[in-house]
Parts: sequence; structure tokens; C-alpha cells
Amino acid sequence: MNVRCETCWLGELWSLLAQAEDWDGRAFEASYASASDGDLICTVRKVKKGTVLAANEAEDEKVYGVCEGVLARQHFLSDGRRSLVELFLPGEIAALGNTTDNMQFVALTPCELVVFPLQLLEKARRSSERVDCLYFNHLERQANQVLEHCADISRKTPPERLASFLLEYRDRAKALHVASSGEEAAGFDDKEYRLPLRGREVGDYLALESETVSRCYSRLAESFAAKLNGGNTVRILNEEKLREIAEGGLPRRKKN
Repeated sequence: MNVRCETCWLGELWSLLAQAEDWDGRAFEASYASASDGDLICTVRKVKKGTVLAANEAEDEKVYGVCEGVLARQHFLSDGRRSLVELFLPGEIAALGNTTDNMQFVALTPCELVVFPLQLLEKARRSSERVDCLYFNHLERQANQVLEHCADISRKTPPERLASFLLEYRDRAKALHVASSGEEAAGFDDKEYRLPLRGREVGDYLALESETVSRCYSRLAESFAAKLNGGNTVRILNEEKLREIAEGGLPRRKKN
């Protein structure tokens, strides 16, 4: 497991599971830990960009924690159009037990994942209040993120959606930094960060065409709110202005 996971909640979860009474006592730093009955295994899995975790891989009902990279839940319409309905950043979890043929998980970047068997996790939740609290709190937070995202898609204009997303991604990355470093926001640049998603992927998440995403970046730059630099680096020029746009400050242009 990536060393930074030792200080984020996934590291704590791994450690708590490794300390359970029916585990074989392997160290937390080991690359895996196995239950004494031999059929419940926690592993670390590295996957390449574009790897699809399909429904047939989810039959064992596993929970994937993201240590590095970006994982997404993708949905396809009958004509092949894709939507990214949920993003999973480092420190977040994806339950693969309920995937279907047209609802899959895909690695948008190279990913390092820690794989928790759901059966083992549920058993640990019943016996440990701390495990149950960790797991429930993060599921609740991620569910709220999905609801907020749905609200953004349903009512906001394309530039407002992009502004909301740029702030959302920044804040989630900042939360990971704080959890990993054990400090407040020391060392984290609020004004500039790398966004590892291409225009098409951002568009699939925001229900926009990639060309529209490009135009939205231009409008945010024209508004002196934010701009996309080389290397997929987002520069927030004026956070107050960007937040104003995200909250409905750039409505549709009226036709003459």
C-alpha cells in the first residue's frame, strides 16, 4: 500500500482489519493480509489507465479503496454514449458488488487500489464500532457528493458546472492532503493544482461535449476566474469570482 495511505482513513481501516482476532497477524506495511480461513484476502492491486472492472469481476462483492489515481463509475446508453456518474479520488471507496453490464468501473488514470472483501468488511463492521463509523461516514460523504453533482448537472449552465467541478476537485484533493499529512492545509496550493482528467473525461462527468468543455474553460478565463495551463494544471485566478459562477453567476446568454 502506498505509504501515504498509512495516515488516511484507508490506512486506518486496513490496520483495524489486520488487528482483527481472526487475522494471521501480518504487519500493516505488508502488501496483503489474509484471514485465517484462507478465503478472505485483502490485496493491493495496480491497474492501468482504461482498465474496466466489469460486472463479472464483482461477483465476489469487493470494496475498492483508491490509494492513487482516479476511478470512475461509467454508464453507457444503447447508442454508446458514456456518462461518468461518479468519481473516486484517493482516499475514497467504490463498492463493486452491484455493477451491471452497462454500469462499470473504469480507471481514468493508472490506479493503485486496496481491495477489501465485502464479507470481511461487514464482519469487521459488526464487531468494531470504529470500523463501522469510518465506513459509514465515508459512504455518507460520497453519497452527498453524488447528490450535489446531480443538482449541478440538472440546473446549472455549462460554465457553472465546470466552475463547480474545479472547486469540487480542488477541495477533495485538499482533503486528501490534510488527511495524508496530518496537518492543516500546510503545503497545499489552493490556487494551482493538477487535474489528471482530459476534456472528454471532464465532459462525460459534466454531461458536456469536449468542445463545450473547451469553450467553458475559455469563458472562465475571460471572466478572470480560472484557466487551464499546460500539463492539465488548473490555475484559480479569483476564487471569489469562480465560486460566484459556480453558484449561478453565469446564466445562459439570452438570444436577441
